[in-house]
Amino acid sequence: GAKKNSLIFGTRIGLLGGGQLARMLALKGQELGLEMHVLSAQASDPAAQVTRHWHQGSPDRAEDLAAFFKSVDVVTVESEFHEAALLAEAEKTSGTKLFPSAANLGSLQDRLPQKELLKNSGLRTAPFLAVDSWADMDRAFAAFEGEFVLKKRRGGYDGYGTFIVRSKKDLERLKITFDPTLSPCIAEAFVPFRRELAVIAARNPQGEITLLPMVETHQVDSRLDWLKGPVRHGGLRALQKGLGKFLEKLDYVGVIAFELFETQDRLLWINEVAPRVHNSGHYSLEA
Repeated sequence: GAKKNSLIFGTRIGLLGGGQLARMLALKGQELGLEMHVLSAQASDPAAQVTRHWHQGSPDRAEDLAAFFKSVDVVTVESEFHEAALLAEAEKTSGTKLFPSAANLGSLQDRLPQKELLKNSGLRTAPFLAVDSWADMDRAFAAFEGEFVLKKRRGGYDGYGTFIVRSKKDLERLKITFDPTLSPCIAEAFVPFRRELAVIAARNPQGEITLLPMVETHQVDSRLDWLKGPVRHGGLRALQKGLGKFLEKLDYVGVIAFELFETQDRLLWINEVAPRVHNSGHYSLEA
């Protein structure tokens, strides 16, 4: 059918992946009268179970992507870890738009460019160093005075691919179990924080930005256990301006989550960015 510009009734939305986040998106999209399509491996996937527009295939295979993009009006993701070059190719050959863009997903799925983008946008984030060797690990240990967090640059979420070093012993133990030459990382200064906060932003193609209320989040075993809000915070207005600049610089279109640390002196630092819907925003489904 003809490509449509706005999400009017019956617009065909393609979701890459069939997990829980895609399931929530599919259900909410249907309430808005949108036709929700899912590309995933199995009919038993959470999102595949709630729409009759399920397409069997993998979001990481070029031919599956090509066919899927051609069958919908617009595509989005539930995970930022797909191969950006494949997504860009599918978008180009089909003429179907992907939001967030392949370029944005490519730069935000890797923690090093993600941190550099934050820094260049004037947003506060923990000091960091690239780690590609054991020598880099020693350098980080010295630079951050014996306390740092080592994170894999790609594929880390819910605490996966994250190691905390607080002593020489931790460092030596980590060297036995982990090889940074095989898996490039970043080291971040250890941030003693008062609490963790989060805020979700959404930006449309016209450049208008909406912020959901800020919430306090509490992680147990690196997974969200509870959240509460709205949180009033004196630093929110300045943060909002910084986030606006950041999203504009990227020409980001879509939903994006910012996980924050509130430091001892009540400043807001950005810990991580997720270019997608996120567990810190699930309350918005019912709220």
